[in-house]
Amino acid sequence: MKPPLSVVILSGGLDSTTALGIAVEDSSPDDVWAVSYEYGQKHAVEIQQAILIAEHYNVKHSIIPLNPQMFKGGVLTTDEEIEDMRYDDLPQGTMSPTYVPFRNGNLIAQSASFADSMLRSGFNSARGLAAWDTALLYCGMHAEDAAGFAYADCTPEFLGAMAAAVLIGTYERVRLHALFQQATKAEIIQYGMRIEVPYHLTHSCYRGERPACGRCSTCHARLEAFMEAGFPDPLEYANARA
Repeated sequence: MKPPLSVVILSGGLDSTTALGIAVEDSSPDDVWAVSYEYGQKHAVEIQQAILIAEHYNVKHSIIPLNPQMFKGGVLTTDEEIEDMRYDDLPQGTMSPTYVPFRNGNLIAQSASFADSMLRSGFNSARGLAAWDTALLYCGMHAEDAAGFAYADCTPEFLGAMAAAVLIGTYERVRLHALFQQATKAEIIQYGMRIEVPYHLTHSCYRGERPACGRCSTCHARLEAFMEAGFPDPLEYANARA
């Protein structure tokens, strides 16, 4: 049997980089393709890290620009100030202020189309034509993203619906692999450390600052997850109080 093509949605952050590490562990670099997206996000600095991460794993990498007009309405894609906050500060059932309108639905759909196109073109410079018949589409959404419906497009309900749409829409050639749906960020780090994920190359800051601000929700989540996992965070912060 031919190995599947593994397409990984790679932001340059912690979770998607772990997903890439797992894809490489499960397959080989020749069969893995990372895709990153530019959509007018404040934290586009992560894409520069995605380039380094893809080079680290020696996998193919495409950076795809999307129309920023599709993603207006959240603080990550407008001039609105990003508040200092923790996800725990949100009332149950409240949408996170850093939610981007249907972003994950768009990224999954774009990536499914990309994967299906690669299958149909048979592109693989290492193995020649018709290298793959099927594809796995890896994404890094996890249980804490979904908690309290802070990000509706990270919930099992949403990902299950998208998985069905991807499978049907690609004639069962592409399957969504949302492997962290039941995992916390700390558990993701613990597993990633076992397979030597290069967390020193990742960047997580919704303000897109270097060093990371240490105050936005994603900085807090990352700091707290590394503390819970029992490992030092290699990222540099301007304010590293968890």
